[in-house]
Amino acid sequence: MKPLEKSSHAFPYALSKIIKVAAWSVTISATTPAFAQDTDTTVSHTNGWVEIAAYGSTSSRTPFWLHANQWGIVPTTGQVGSLRTGVVGRQPLSKETKSKPSWTYVFGLEVAGNASKHSRFLLPQAYAGVTFKGIQLTVGRFKQYVGINDHELGAGAYAWSGNALPIPKIQIGFENYTPLFKSFLYFKGFYSDGYFEKGRPVTSDLKLHNKALYLRLGRPNGKVKLHGGFNHAVQWGGKSAYFTENGQMPAGLSSYWYVVTGFKPNRKTNLPYFDRTNRIGNHVASLDAGLEIDLEDVNILIYRQNLVEDGSLFYLNNIKDGLNGVTFKFKKAQRCRFLY
Repeated sequence: MKPLEKSSHAFPYALSKIIKVAAWSVTISATTPAFAQDTDTTVSHTNGWVEIAAYGSTSSRTPFWLHANQWGIVPTTGQVGSLRTGVVGRQPLSKETKSKPSWTYVFGLEVAGNASKHSRFLLPQAYAGVTFKGIQLTVGRFKQYVGINDHELGAGAYAWSGNALPIPKIQIGFENYTPLFKSFLYFKGFYSDGYFEKGRPVTSDLKLHNKALYLRLGRPNGKVKLHGGFNHAVQWGGKSAYFTENGQMPAGLSSYWYVVTGFKPNRKTNLPYFDRTNRIGNHVASLDAGLEIDLEDVNILIYRQNLVEDGSLFYLNNIKDGLNGVTFKFKKAQRCRFLY
């Protein structure tokens, strides 16, 4: 059986609906399920799974904590029967380098079919990539957790979480912390560009630009580690009937520079007034910080995510807004987590 997500936010809602709502799911797996893109660049393996799930409710909507953090696979309305299967893996490119491979390739495919009032066939993951000594190039649609936080806690990170289908993109980056100054300073991050799905109600043909960089002070086996970094995502290009000229948003390489940097395009006189005096695209970012304490029996992570959207954080106008969390990961027991 798959347990429901536990959270201090979910309890009052679940308590008020405990008589009205009944929900269940049954899972059958071929191996240990691996739902997200593989990020362990040191171990070669292939994992596959099959799931059969059913959800029922006397309400017209699926209870929130049954479809949250499910990558858009679980419908939000009505009774649902679902069949899912997938495979993800990482293997060396050459058998001669199997003991400690420099080159590996990654792959993943996941499909889901939902039988409900609005039946759908979904493709949550379909990707392939190649890795050389930690740096990985990936193409396709894959699940990814971004930010210094506990992605299983609450609804996920502020700027990026697992509540919608992944966006197809091309990405290059370091999936795990890599030494910049060995035994002292480590980094990881990525740079990516992709496309949003079609059929959006207000905009169409939107592009995604997303990058992140995180630093860690402290050895991998150290007792105390400091984490810090940022995640920057931009919706840009495409078409819209609002604040545009002839329905077209700024696009092309000349606009891409301002998307990546976030600078104002003050000198581009060929842009609509709205874009010229603001930013090209819709920018959303988070500045993250964390303190990790690794004790003998428990690993403690205290983190904070500050939101960035319109420049208010630069002037500290919204410094009080953000996401705070504490995770206690017991090494011989289940986790204990808090979020506010």
